[in-house]
Amino acid sequence: MEIILNGQNLDFELENEKTLSEVLLAIGKWTAETNSEVITSIRLNEGEEILPEEGFKSKKPLKEINKVELETVRIVELSIDGLIELLDYFPQLKSMIKKTLKAIEKKDEKKLKNLVEKIINDVDWAYALIEDIYESMQVEEKTIFLEEKAVKKEKEILNNIKQELIELLAKNKTEELGNLLKEQLYFHIDEWLKLFPKLIECFRNIKGKEVDSKALFEEIEEIKKFKNRLNALSSNLVNVSVKMQTGDDIKAMEMFQGDITILEDLISLVQNIQRCFNLNYSNIKVNDKSIEEEILTLKNMLGEIIMAFENNDIVMLCDLLEYELSPLSESWLDILNKLEEEIKSCLN
Repeated sequence: MEIILNGQNLDFELENEKTLSEVLLAIGKWTAETNSEVITSIRLNEGEEILPEEGFKSKKPLKEINKVELETVRIVELSIDGLIELLDYFPQLKSMIKKTLKAIEKKDEKKLKNLVEKIINDVDWAYALIEDIYESMQVEEKTIFLEEKAVKKEKEILNNIKQELIELLAKNKTEELGNLLKEQLYFHIDEWLKLFPKLIECFRNIKGKEVDSKALFEEIEEIKKFKNRLNALSSNLVNVSVKMQTGDDIKAMEMFQGDITILEDLISLVQNIQRCFNLNYSNIKVNDKSIEEEILTLKNMLGEIIMAFENNDIVMLCDLLEYELSPLSESWLDILNKLEEEIKSCLN
């Protein structure tokens, strides 16, 4: 059986391994111990892709496998990606808490229940990701240990808040729910927002990642290509709105799906630039607003548009596309210009 790891043939001698999971466990243990890496991609034979969690449980006999292609990523890189994702998401969680408190004021029980359940699910996701990051701190260099106690303390608080939310929701204790969200979780998020940048810096110091000129020029080219897509987007959104109002729903939906893809690609692009060049979007401002705020505004707008689409609220959808999103997409041209400047400054 041929084993390829990160594009290179791996000289791996089988001992008593009889199944795919046994081979992957052996290789996974070796990559973790030697390079602090984890397997993130698995392809079998002629390109059959399976998820790592499936592969590590697979009882597939080795006699059915001719070739295994594996890709790994350093644990520190996964931790950085997770921290950036959390740093990006937690302001949205604060916005959701504000919406929940308004639902409590208006005594909207149905909306309140949905929002609290969403908050619980999201906190559960965040806790699991933080737990993974905390475990990675145990295997990385000593420089990360400076923040280890803080992470342990804050993650325990987060888990306790989650458990209390579950109990209060089950007992329908609305007032206590509001107090917990307003007086504990909301401010607890602020503690994480202070801690995440410190952790990102620690992990990046471990990674010792340097930005090379090739990466700089590749991202600049990506920005230039995306400017062309954005130039056409603003007028296209207005056309979608017009077609919806005139009853041409099929054509409007085709155009609408393409526009949403462009906006999702835009968010991915700016997040990748942030990750590659270690940019602090909270400090980079365009037209008196930080890029971090602009990303959050765009994400919230996409959420409202999708909700209007799911509710078949054509009037709301048309208004959002024509009067909110179209102008917003134009402002993103200025943001891309600013990012291009920031990337070029990395060459100096």
